[in-house]
Amino acid sequence: MILYILKFEEIKAIKIGIATTTQRIYNLKKIYENIEANLEESYIVSTNNKSDIKLLEKQLLGDYCDHKYMDELINGLDGHTEFLNINILEKLIEDIEYKSERFPEKNIQIKKGIQICNNLKTLNLNTKIKTNKKVNLYPEETKVD
Repeated sequence: MILYILKFEEIKAIKIGIATTTQRIYNLKKIYENIEANLEESYIVSTNNKSDIKLLEKQLLGDYCDHKYMDELINGLDGHTEFLNINILEKLIEDIEYKSERFPEKNIQIKKGIQICNNLKTLNLNTKIKTNKKVNLYPEETKVD
């Protein structure tokens, strides 16, 4: 299970969510095609277990609830309640990095950049941030069912 933070520059918003498979991120790209996400500037977060991912999502959405993003473009779309204003993205990433340092046993890993190849339905998670270690969330290319 992973937590994702999708960046929507056009509408100045981000979306936080969790996915059990890479298919979810592929499907979100279709759901939000009218407000395309900048996947190169989006993030993936992983931990040792799925309960930590669920808790992290709940904490982030709760901690930043004053920054909810509301717009007619997203009303009624799947996950519309998980949109936040883009201006808190840097603080949100810092918050995740702090949690990673504070709780090393959770093995919280964050990667910037998501590449989805539509013709192959694969997900590449290539860019690492603020670490010299390679983060392997998945093999370099993971087939999406």
